[in-house]
Amino acid sequence: MVAGVALAQSGNVQITAGGATFPTPMYTKWFNEYNKMHPNIQINYQSQGSGFGKAQLSAHAIDFGASDVPMTDEELGKAGFKILHFPTIMGADVPCYNIPALPAR
Repeated sequence: MVAGVALAQSGNVQITAGGATFPTPMYTKWFNEYNKMHPNIQINYQSQGSGFGKAQLSAHAIDFGASDVPMTDEELGKAGFKILHFPTIMGADVPCYNIPALPAR
């Protein structure tokens, strides 16, 4: 993830980001709470998938991107600028199953 900030003449800051859908609920909460403390800073996160975040970051179209997996060495090389990776959200997968032979409890 890499971050940059565009400061408008009015003193307001607009940060544009996008990427993975999984962290959206937590990011929304964090960004809203941060905005309460810093009303002049707006963070717009576009939840459109990991590929979107990687592509838009590489194209310099967003200030930071989120992805379920880090960018590959090839993706980093194509970006043409230093990108920092760090984890922000952790989650787990839970297997679900149905075994008809088991009695209901």
